[in-house]
Amino acid sequence: MLTKIESNSWMLLLVAGLIAVAGCTDPEPTDDTTPGTNEQVTEDEELPPLSSLESVIGDHPEENGETLERFDQKFDLNLPQSFDLLDTQSPVQNQGRRGVCSIFSTVGLMEHLYIKAGEPMPDFSEQYLQWSTKFEVGAFPNTSGSSGRVNLDAITRFGIPEEDAWPYESSAWGASDDAECSKEIEEDERPKRCFTNGEPPEEALAAKKFFLPRREFVSSFPNSIKTYMFKNKRAVVSGMTFFYQSWNHGGTKLAVNQDNKRAGAVVFPSQGDQDDSLERRAGHSILLVGWDDNKTFPRLDEEGNPLLDENGEPVVDKGFFLFKNSWGTGGSWGSENEFGKGYGWISYRYVQRWGRSVSAVEPELEQPMVEICGDGIDNDRNGSSDCDDAVCAEEAICVPQNTTEIFSSAPDVEIPDNDIDGVNDSINVELDGVIKSLVVTVKIEHSWRGDLDVVLSGPNGDVAILVEKNDDAGKNIEQTFVVEDFNGISPSGEWTLNVSDSAKIDTGVLKEWSLEITN
Repeated sequence: MLTKIESNSWMLLLVAGLIAVAGCTDPEPTDDTTPGTNEQVTEDEELPPLSSLESVIGDHPEENGETLERFDQKFDLNLPQSFDLLDTQSPVQNQGRRGVCSIFSTVGLMEHLYIKAGEPMPDFSEQYLQWSTKFEVGAFPNTSGSSGRVNLDAITRFGIPEEDAWPYESSAWGASDDAECSKEIEEDERPKRCFTNGEPPEEALAAKKFFLPRREFVSSFPNSIKTYMFKNKRAVVSGMTFFYQSWNHGGTKLAVNQDNKRAGAVVFPSQGDQDDSLERRAGHSILLVGWDDNKTFPRLDEEGNPLLDENGEPVVDKGFFLFKNSWGTGGSWGSENEFGKGYGWISYRYVQRWGRSVSAVEPELEQPMVEICGDGIDNDRNGSSDCDDAVCAEEAICVPQNTTEIFSSAPDVEIPDNDIDGVNDSINVELDGVIKSLVVTVKIEHSWRGDLDVVLSGPNGDVAILVEKNDDAGKNIEQTFVVEDFNGISPSGEWTLNVSDSAKIDTGVLKEWSLEITN
């Protein structure tokens, strides 16, 4: 629990934060945001964008006195030492060069809640939510930033469509997009459209909207957040004051710690970090998705090295929330976090002191998302539609229908008598697929059919004996043969029927024959 002095200091910081606002806009390094001595900022890894402190936490209820009782969770649970909600998270996203961190943390929460409710692959439009907060809710009109509270107001009241209705644009509008959006114009003098990249397309306005039932404030005291997450299996959005060195951000005047940076570790800020950061107030919003009571990381001195106590021992923070960030997965920040690139750890004490937390209730889906085979829509939103979806593979509409074609010849040619070479006649077939069944019909006029051998040769060189010489004294052959020897091969090519008479006296004619091929 905070002491009276800590509590008063906290409130002073909050009040000051509401007066001095840093931008959550494109990261444009200036003289007072030069990289720390241990930080290498390259074109490949720009300074991650931040949010204005006012937008991230400015409209959140104050966590003091009677107000806290409205949303502090008091559950009598035995909490585990570690816990996570990783199995219901959508992929880590990248907000690019726009200061819309709270939009991404809130959409991340919404996607998580839809997964929890049974939606397999939700992907909602951050671009649309940014517009909705400014134009439909009417909040924070002259800044890129917003808050979890306002974002959830927009979602619960107006809803947002899926990502493909209005895909995210990673760079904010500038003068080349709209003269009134020039960076030379002060933020509070630019029109709202500059912070939303214009109006949504008609397809987005007409698209189906998705909602959450209601928001829920959560006290930022560690046990309250942990109890809320564990009891409800819900992640928590937390917006907070940003301390550059603690976040190992290249904008610090101090040095960063590369080990902490790669782990995504955010420790309680030193006094030097507080003094530096509060001169350039900014905010950031993240999605808390778990915790570890035993996780430790060192606090930092001004050189970015582990802070040592009077006995020369490292001063560590113990107890960290696991969080999902929105700075992508391509940079060094969070690149070696054990839960995946883009995830991080933030100390309980940091969140308690400077965080403002909110969550929401998962939706009740109208019906299970089941694929409807043949309607042209990915109904269950698993990335495959209709016959490409495994659930439709055995449906009649998805099982290729057999086709049967008949190829025939009527040579009406004499069969040489007492000649083992006989006579050949060919049929050329052009047909895709493979043979599922083959039926051969032969019509031969002959005075002693027992003298005859009839052999079929396929385009692959194989042969099938249809009739062998025997003692049958009957006349003529008019017969249909089911031939399985060629099943599974391509029917295309030349088929040859050979008819030979190796005995004397009796003669005949190959009148006609046909191939009935089913593929």
